[in-house]
Order: sequence, then structure tokens, then C-alpha cells
Amino acid sequence: MNRVQAETRCLRLLNALQRCGNRIEPNNLDLARLGLPPDAIIDPFNGQQLRVKKLPDGWVVYSVGRNMKDDGGTIDPFLDVGVSPLLPLLSMRDEKAN
Repeated sequence: MNRVQAETRCLRLLNALQRCGNRIEPNNLDLARLGLPPDAIIDPFNGQQLRVKKLPDGWVVYSVGRNMKDDGGTIDPFLDVGVSPLLPLLSMRDEKAN
């Protein structure tokens, strides 16, 4: 359940970031100013804010996942949980594997 909640929150946050376009400064990012409810930016695994990284190809928004460790945005079933415009949701990858 935490994984699905984390993916949902990450997707909401990614959408908010993309709506803002280039008006966001990655080095001075205040997630609370994106207009989302306060709980929408909280990582369900550790209760901290979700992690956000700006890469050349877009944003990566992620949770620390089950291992409770920040693996730098490595989206994998046993590491971080999150979304990026370049990566499918973990739940979608799980369906393809079956």
C-alpha cells in the first residue's frame, strides 16, 4: 500500500512541477509553494518530504521506498519508488512482467 501511495504522490508532484515549467529554480525548490495539499508531498515510507531531482531530461520525483534509504532516485522495486517522464510506474512494469 505504501508503494502505491508513494507513486500517486510522486505523480501528483511531478504534474505540479511540469505545470510550472521553467519558472522553478531546482536549487531553490520549495515543494510547499506548488499548491498541493501538505500530505501530498510527504513520503509515506519515512514521513519526510518526497525527494526531487532535476535531470537534463526532466524531473525525477521519488520516495525512499521499503529500504528507507535514499538511493539517489534509482527507481526499482527494492530501492526508491517514484516517477519520471522517462520511466514507467513500477506498477506498470509489474503488469508487463506477468
